[in-house]
Amino acid sequence: MKNPDSKILVVHLMGITNSGKSTLIEAAKAQGYYNIGFVEVGKEMRKRYSPETFKGKGAMDSTEEEVLQIFHEQMQAAKDAGANLILVDGQPRMPSQIPIMMNSPRRKYILLKESDEVILERIKNRDSDPAAVELSMQRFKNDKVQIFDVLTDLIRMNEPVKVVSVMDDYHGQPEILLRTLITYAETL
Repeated sequence: MKNPDSKILVVHLMGITNSGKSTLIEAAKAQGYYNIGFVEVGKEMRKRYSPETFKGKGAMDSTEEEVLQIFHEQMQAAKDAGANLILVDGQPRMPSQIPIMMNSPRRKYILLKESDEVILERIKNRDSDPAAVELSMQRFKNDKVQIFDVLTDLIRMNEPVKVVSVMDDYHGQPEILLRTLITYAETL
């Protein structure tokens, strides 16, 4: 049964590459007891394009229209499925996307922040191909600039952003953060 928008909590999980957004999404998919919807634009874009297309960037002007279309389609699918909580993986990535994605009356922005050392270790552990590691390193640098621009605009719009470290604040267990989000969604 579809919930009215006023009953749905939309949580935008933001952060640079390898900060744990997709890990949290996978933990949410595995929990199986709460009706959570997912918006995974990056995952869909990776199906459509090779990593080299983006030249180490998380978002490009040339694909912004496509990104927004995917965002709206997946958001609507989650609402139609009756989700009480919708987790948005890595969006918005560009300041121009913020007003378009601010369509939920109940929304939260969470910045997943890990130390550079943790991120760099994850990059090295996830790819053995030197070209892939180089692209990930470029993405690491570019994401910092893009996320700073998005955070600056969110602050200007008086949108609160909670900064968390799954490693430090949740003992490396994304399930704890997930339970916190579910509990919050249930109380509204």
